[in-house]
Amino acid sequence: IGIFVRLIPHIAKSRTVQNTLTLAVSLLSLLYFMITGADTGATTVWAIYILFLLFTIILGNRAHAYIFVAASVIMQIFFWINRPEITVMINKNEYATRIFIIVLSFIVVQHLTTEHASKLEGYQRVAREQEVLEGISSSFILVNSENFREKSDEMLEAAFEMLEFSHAYLIEFGEGYEDATFLNTYVKDAENGSFP
Repeated sequence: IGIFVRLIPHIAKSRTVQNTLTLAVSLLSLLYFMITGADTGATTVWAIYILFLLFTIILGNRAHAYIFVAASVIMQIFFWINRPEITVMINKNEYATRIFIIVLSFIVVQHLTTEHASKLEGYQRVAREQEVLEGISSSFILVNSENFREKSDEMLEAAFEMLEFSHAYLIEFGEGYEDATFLNTYVKDAENGSFP
């Protein structure tokens, strides 16, 4: 199951298809675990649905989560009707399975937390870049020959901070790109800065 799930991004490029394949694998896996544990009422393995439900967080589509929960409830109702009472003896294998599910749940939660933090960091970086670009473009709306130096300083400083460079330049190229005129320069440490 794990190997197939890891191959899904290589099988399909569409995010929707990837999510649907993950949902299908999760449902088939849950069904398999329920059927193999039917004699004991799937005493421990029924809880495996929690792991698959956690994976729906990554999918980012609530429809997949609703489908998965609905299918899980239907499976439980089916077993409830067909096997309303089962006498079960809990042994060391059941306890080992429970421990495995707990540890696996922990690993999944850690992975999801890392994935979420990574996405959040990416969104924050994009938002910051967008804010800087808006500031740069709005400051150049009001540029004229009198405030060009001031506005270009602001633009270079903002671009410098966003891109984390040690030097930033505003260059005007002549026809044929044979001549270049440095219109403005921004250096992180002007005293120790040198022309690269």
